[in-house]
Amino acid sequence: MAVLHNQTSQPMKALFIILFFFGIGALNAQKTSAPVEVVKKFFKAFHQQDTSKMRQMTYKSVIMQSISTDSSGITKLMTASYDDFLETIASIPAEATFEERITGYTDQSDS
Repeated sequence: MAVLHNQTSQPMKALFIILFFFGIGALNAQKTSAPVEVVKKFFKAFHQQDTSKMRQMTYKSVIMQSISTDSSGITKLMTASYDDFLETIASIPAEATFEERITGYTDQSDS
């Protein structure tokens, strides 16, 4: 029995492997950029005081916590209601200017 060897099979296999890894790389790039884009969209809605968009971009059961140190040097963990936060954002007068800036992004995933 004769076995025919297709001379283009090796280059095609190499091309497939390269494209496969580029595809994986593109998917990973999408995964890592997606959280950053969501944060940017959230802060855009925040600055526009669009609490409806902000609510759509978060889970229903958001737990807002902050850590601070009081004047005595005691560290405290405080929990606040997301609804109260949204009400505060909505109540900022239109003539008031405010801007929150994110100076860097770190995206970590367990997957």
